[in-house]
Amino acid sequence: VLTDVPDDARLTRENAFGPVVALYEYTTLDSALTAANDTNYGLGLSLWTDNPDTAEKVVDQSDTGMVWVNEPLQSIAACPWSVFKDSGVGVELGVSGIREYTYEKVVQQQFRGATGPRSWYFPYKR
Repeated sequence: VLTDVPDDARLTRENAFGPVVALYEYTTLDSALTAANDTNYGLGLSLWTDNPDTAEKVVDQSDTGMVWVNEPLQSIAACPWSVFKDSGVGVELGVSGIREYTYEKVVQQQFRGATGPRSWYFPYKR
């Protein structure tokens, strides 16, 4: 656990993989959000608060793929694992993750002799 880490330190600017956490102190929620969003990464954020309005503001204004409110980071197979910015591409897990492996094909056909109105031609007649 590290404190007094400078804003321009590598630990502040990059993803740290390992048993390390940096604690930062901010006087306002807006300054904390600005600092959290001022990075090329946006994997996830864990917020601890008793105020639902604060939670909603952080969820709405954070540049992250995931937000945990009053919970530590969790990975649940049914819940998408989403990323933002340089933290990765796409979504894993859940229905959204499965869609990453699908391909949607749109086919529009019209054959000679078709007499019914086409919905995208409405109200025009052929």
